[in-house]
Amino acid sequence: MKFDERIYRESALAFQYFEVYRDTNPSDRSLRKLTKVEINGKKRDLKTIGRWASQFYWQERVKAFDVENTRRAAEQVAARQQAEIEEFIEEDLQIAKDFQFLIKKHLAEIKTIVSDSTNNHQKSNIQQLRRLALAYKESRIWMMELSGILQEKNDETTKTG
Repeated sequence: MKFDERIYRESALAFQYFEVYRDTNPSDRSLRKLTKVEINGKKRDLKTIGRWASQFYWQERVKAFDVENTRRAAEQVAARQQAEIEEFIEEDLQIAKDFQFLIKKHLAEIKTIVSDSTNNHQKSNIQQLRRLALAYKESRIWMMELSGILQEKNDETTKTG
C-alpha cells in the first residue's frame, strides 16, 4: 500500500493531511486531533478528514508505513549488532595473535637459555617450557574458536549473498 505518494484521485491537500497523520507518533494519531492542524491557512473539519481517511485508505497506508518503519529500525539494530560482533572478533583475534607472538618470543629466549645453561637451570627452564606449552595450547584453542566463528560467518554470507 502506498504511503509515500498520493493515490488515484487524492488531492494534494488531502495528501498533506495524510502526511501529517502518518508522521504523527502512532500513540498520538487521531483524526480529531488532525482538525486542529492548519494547512494553507485553514483547518478542516472532522467530516472532511474522516471522508478523506476512508476514501483514501489512511488506516491501511499508515499500517504499511508503521510496518516499514519497524522493519527499518530492526535492520539498523541488527546491522549495529553485527558490526559490534565483527569488531569484537577482530580485536579478540588481534589479542590472540599478539599473545602467540609473545609466546614465540619467550620460547626463543628459553631455547637460548637451555642451550647455554647447566643442570641447575634446566629444571626451572623445563617448568617454564611447560607453562609456555600450556599457554600456547590455550592460544591455539582461542584462535581456532575465532576462526570457526569467522568461518561460520563466511558460510552464512555465502549462503545468503
